[in-house]
Amino acid sequence: MVFLMPSKLSPPRQKPVTLSDARRLLREAFLGHATSSKIHELAAKLYDMAMAGDLKAAQIYLTNTLGKVENEQEGAASVTVTFNRPQVDPGESDPI
Repeated sequence: MVFLMPSKLSPPRQKPVTLSDARRLLREAFLGHATSSKIHELAAKLYDMAMAGDLKAAQIYLTNTLGKVENEQEGAASVTVTFNRPQVDPGESDPI
């Protein structure tokens, strides 16, 4: 009869990766894979998506093209979105 030691059954435990280490490792992996032509291709795809109506793509494209817009700047444009809720009688429960 052969007895196996528990250490031979399970892989050795590795030290947990911290969030800052994970970010650094991911950044290094992405930078190692990036080339000038791939970045240009990605920018073109993001532009096409933005022009097709993808608002998130438009936001990313404009932020990376123009920089982050500060609403507190004098003369900066501001957009306010309001949602109209249905009117509820005070005696009824709120439908939302």
